[in-house]
Amino acid sequence: MLEFDESEILARINVPCLLIEGEKDYKTSMGVALYMSKKIKKSKLVIIKNATHDNNIRNSKKINKSIEQFLSGL
Repeated sequence: MLEFDESEILARINVPCLLIEGEKDYKTSMGVALYMSKKIKKSKLVIIKNATHDNNIRNSKKINKSIEQFLSGL
């Protein structure tokens, strides 16, 4: 699974996408998040400061606010 790569599909995504990344995420590198945000045309990348991979648990208020802002802009 670690070598599974379907990155070429990213450029074909044509719907608004919200990407949320923890600034200190050790499981998914910031480089991956930045790459995805560049490849997905209608994406928005939100970086949660001092957050790790468990953003949804430890930063639920920030995550929810980011989602609400993203959806209100559609």
